[in-house]
Amino acid sequence: MEITKIRLYNTDIHIIKFGPEIRLDTTLGIVGKREDIRYMFGNPKPNEVTALRCNLSFFNMGDQKSEEMGTGRGDCFVNMAYDGSRLHFEPEIPTSKLWEVPAAYMLLRNGKYDTLGESGLRSITGANPRTMIGQDAKGNIYVLISEGRRINQKGLTAAEQREVCRQIGLKDAINADGGGSSVAFVYDTQIGKVWDGRYHGRILVGYNKYTLSELPNLKRNAKGVYVNLMQRLLTYKGIPMDPDGKYGPKTEQAVKDYQKKNGLKVDGKCGPQTWGSLTKGVIG
Repeated sequence: MEITKIRLYNTDIHIIKFGPEIRLDTTLGIVGKREDIRYMFGNPKPNEVTALRCNLSFFNMGDQKSEEMGTGRGDCFVNMAYDGSRLHFEPEIPTSKLWEVPAAYMLLRNGKYDTLGESGLRSITGANPRTMIGQDAKGNIYVLISEGRRINQKGLTAAEQREVCRQIGLKDAINADGGGSSVAFVYDTQIGKVWDGRYHGRILVGYNKYTLSELPNLKRNAKGVYVNLMQRLLTYKGIPMDPDGKYGPKTEQAVKDYQKKNGLKVDGKCGPQTWGSLTKGVIG
């Protein structure tokens, strides 16, 4: 993944660009519960780590169990689908899709400005923090996070969003849930500073294959995607775990149990030897 930043319209705009190395997915996490996006990891395979997370769907703030709005077709929330290589947007969604989710209003379609859905969402088209998702003609996918709601961070209007997406070379782009929900994480690094609420409904997630050399040494009180990976591998190897991404006392004991069972130094820490054992038969 490539991470860059530009400044337009008195606003910082973070650009996350990636290609087919990222397996793109979506998740609600625990159905019927809005969760802290830092601990939403999707459903990666044992040989993958969660490399990307960003806000996606609107939800009803008045309903604590609401996680997304506009799931049907024909309303003001334009649906987005993915076929494994290309993004598709309502009404041009093929039957051969991996998933379909609601977003908001269109920005670009086939390189031209598109305002589908905007008329029903006029109240949010002023300058705000934004999350935009799009794709260029080469098939690269982009997640854009714009700042806002600060003295030196104006935020983007809908019209400015379209111009930004056009300037960086996107062919298709859509506005996802913005405002205070706008945030992305690349591994465990937060992208975007304006974040009014930590709890999200449906999010976009991306998984990347990992190598043994990149896995960090972990110990109690660590948090994040690599703790989640370790917990998933412990479960895969027969030590059931809740993969919550938090290295607490239960996780530490599970590591000790695994180390004892496999003839490793029993210290409750996940270093090179423990990682090597956990990933044996999982990665090449």
